[in-house]
Amino acid sequence: MRKNLHNFVLIAAISLLTTGCQLLLDNRNTGNSAVVVVPLSDWEELRQSHSLAVDNETKPVKIIPIEGSHEIQFSSQTNSQLAGCSPFGIIEVEHAGAMDEAIIIMKNEAFRLNTNTLVLMQSKQGDINTTASQKTKIEAKMMKCPLKLARGN
Repeated sequence: MRKNLHNFVLIAAISLLTTGCQLLLDNRNTGNSAVVVVPLSDWEELRQSHSLAVDNETKPVKIIPIEGSHEIQFSSQTNSQLAGCSPFGIIEVEHAGAMDEAIIIMKNEAFRLNTNTLVLMQSKQGDINTTASQKTKIEAKMMKCPLKLARGN
């Protein structure tokens, strides 16, 4: 009798404690984006603002190279080390557009940071997003190389 009463109290306590829980079904296919739970009124406001943004699409910005950034070269890790280059840092570019535009952005930023060689580490293109543009991601190591190599006698 005591065992049955103990089981009944345990089941009742668990039932009372779990009645306030909610179950979130996450049916996203891919991605690491966070799940945000908002009230219905806020959701309607967000949905309306998003539909207005989609209706009023803006023209894409034309990406132009900075003067002097065309001199930045891509090289391999081995050639850069043999040329006496010193590592400066790693640069990542994520761009919703063509690969050529992403390379121009990367060269502009490397030129602004006063480096002259990029060593490609990773390049990925794909994942069409909602704006119908390809998502391009490039990661490269920035190197500062001497302008002229020292020559022995």
